[in-house]
Amino acid sequence: MRRRRKSLGLAVTEQGITAVEVGWNGPAGTILHAAALDFSDELNLSLPDALGRELKAVLRRSGFQASRCVIGLAASWIVAREKVVPATDADALRGALSIAAELEFASSPSDLSFDYVALPAGQGTAAMLVAAPRRVVGQLTSMARSAGLSVEAITVSAAAMATGQEASPAGRLILCLLPRGVEAVVQSGGGIRLIRHLSVRLDAPGAPFDALVGELRRLLALAPGGQESGLIQQVLMWDSIERDASFWDSLKTSLGLPWKLGQLASDLGVAVAPSVPIKNLWAQAAALACCAGRGGIDFLHSRLAPPARSGWKWRVGAAVAACAVLLGVGVYFFLDWHAKQQEVQTLKTQLSQHKDAIAQAKTLTDDVTFARTWYDHRPAVLDCLREITGAFPQEGKIWATSLVIRQDMQALLTGKAVNEAAALEVFDHLKSDPRLVRVKPLFIRQTGGTSRDVSFAVNLSLRGAD
Repeated sequence: MRRRRKSLGLAVTEQGITAVEVGWNGPAGTILHAAALDFSDELNLSLPDALGRELKAVLRRSGFQASRCVIGLAASWIVAREKVVPATDADALRGALSIAAELEFASSPSDLSFDYVALPAGQGTAAMLVAAPRRVVGQLTSMARSAGLSVEAITVSAAAMATGQEASPAGRLILCLLPRGVEAVVQSGGGIRLIRHLSVRLDAPGAPFDALVGELRRLLALAPGGQESGLIQQVLMWDSIERDASFWDSLKTSLGLPWKLGQLASDLGVAVAPSVPIKNLWAQAAALACCAGRGGIDFLHSRLAPPARSGWKWRVGAAVAACAVLLGVGVYFFLDWHAKQQEVQTLKTQLSQHKDAIAQAKTLTDDVTFARTWYDHRPAVLDCLREITGAFPQEGKIWATSLVIRQDMQALLTGKAVNEAAALEVFDHLKSDPRLVRVKPLFIRQTGGTSRDVSFAVNLSLRGAD
């Protein structure tokens, strides 16, 4: 397919839209323009026409010229399921997956848009069935129409990161770190095997690193061709939040897999014009612009839609397709039943193996439940003492000399510090503690003599005790 001279990628999340325009000179691509549009209460997908007009204005101000676009959905909007079926022709595969789409998803098929990607798996075919809300697809189509854009495809942004270049036969895990979560794609055997959104917020201070590592380990253990099978050879990281080097070193050590940070030139095959202040924040939109015309997931032109037929041949084709569908469905249900029987047997074996561990866990639960009664009725003085203790730093530059806590949780704290700054730091921690109220410093003064230490006193109360 002859590539257009300019292509436009729009990556849409629940927070906004990022847009990238790529210019092509033969096989070489260059990012020419990039822009972002944040959603608000007055401007979002629920008002697609108004959103499209604003998008058109943003693209015009930023110098965009491409009129045909590829739109990518955030992984949080889609659900993906892999189904393994016997090797068959395209019509039978489409029929079997159409049946699976009705059985596998809780929502009504009329509320969802479907597509699938397939690749050989042993003696059969591994097909990843992907569903997106039909409402969102319709809103994006209306938005593009109001923006004066022609939509070539509506796909999944994370999947475009795997299809932006030729698919690698070696298995790898592609991670897109976004402020509101992590989008993961498992790619092996030259195709996409899994798409998942991990609900781990990384934009707040003290981001839950352990939670991210746990989700990634669970994903690698359960994914087709996962870590235990040895097919995942590399982790490719796209960092849009610009974490420091220590974060990446810790993540690398925790996962135990070779990894690299994604680069636009080497991993998407596009250069960046000197006038464009490009960051990895735009990587998904750039990948969408690069994958125009390459196939992949497309909710506008679904592979589940039967091809148009004309003349008398459609009757013969329909009969053959019906027989193939019935055969495929029968084989599918047999294989599905067989797989479930194996799974039940495996679970029974695991339950038997973990019988002792389950008994120990029940004993521990009973002990914790018994001890919880004491914890819930602990004296309030312990809470007050804990909040005061937490305000003191670990290093010994300040210490308490006395603490008096009355029955109504009014407390008088006196102590000494090596300097006035150390005492003021503790005052600030006490005032910022939401459990403490009426924090009032009484004095800070030199202890006298040759010592440079200072003494201090402060009144405070435990919230809720009065």
